[in-house]
Amino acid sequence: MATFKEEISYKRGDGTYNIRIRVTHNRQLRRISTNLYASAADLTKSLKLKNHILIEQVNEIIRQYRKISHEMDFLAENMSIDEFVEELQSRLKGGDRFRLNFIKFADEEIAKMKRGTADMYKPAFSSLKRFIKRDALDISEINKSFLQEFETHIKNEPSHRGANRKFTPKEQQPKGERAISAYLTCVRAIFNKARDKYNDDDRGIIRIPHYPFKNFKIKPEPITKKRAISVAEIQSIIDLQPQGGRFDLARDCFLISLGLMGMNSADLYFAEPEKLGIITYQRQKTRDRRRDKAELRIRIETCVSAFIEKYSDKKPRKPAPARLMND
Repeated sequence: MATFKEEISYKRGDGTYNIRIRVTHNRQLRRISTNLYASAADLTKSLKLKNHILIEQVNEIIRQYRKISHEMDFLAENMSIDEFVEELQSRLKGGDRFRLNFIKFADEEIAKMKRGTADMYKPAFSSLKRFIKRDALDISEINKSFLQEFETHIKNEPSHRGANRKFTPKEQQPKGERAISAYLTCVRAIFNKARDKYNDDDRGIIRIPHYPFKNFKIKPEPITKKRAISVAEIQSIIDLQPQGGRFDLARDCFLISLGLMGMNSADLYFAEPEKLGIITYQRQKTRDRRRDKAELRIRIETCVSAFIEKYSDKKPRKPAPARLMND
């Protein structure tokens, strides 16, 4: 059973002493500062409280701590001293109701993500802030009704990026089904992270008991229409006459990606130097989600080698191949 006792801290610069609560749990000690301060007139020579008002205030805090400790019962036995103190302070501030600023928590989690992943989450939470019109949102406010209203907001809110910026608000088009699904999926992912962090099923500590996504179903993203181009269109790109600058770079990047089975620029940038005509790389988008690091190997065909040579050193550039595909 935990014990609690008031304690006077060291003298501060202004001549007052902070009153702390000494917590003993499983033979370990921690001290919790209170918002109460005592002057020299409130203390005996041995630094014991003699001010009856302060004594009553301290005793009330201790009574609340004891009440919370009694309610935790056997759950507290398996807690470390730091976990026990954290739970005491949490319950004392908000009663039995756990409070978490979901927006702040999301910002902290997004800051830990890779840039590409974070760029998907940021627009979703920017839209959420515009919806609630504030920077704080307690996680308990997120329920089925809230999500339905947020879904409607996303659907009706004009896009804030891309070509839509050049139009006036009346001309702007609302977001598509893809954005609605993506934004809500991001909110659900952060909600799940909060439950994983603050709930402990093994010890019976469930600070976030509700799960609004159980009854609120996120509509799946619409299937992307295939936009494959024809062989004739590819050949027309191959046959384009050099014009220098970005024009040639864009053409060459397209042909390099095509010749390397759709390899994108980020993967090409981090790829290892070629060995024996083989280029080895780890797909940046999925490398952290797969045990094999999403490693791929691609044989470099003759038509691609010309581009590699063109961009790998300062030698005079050789003309790109007339045809990319073998007849």
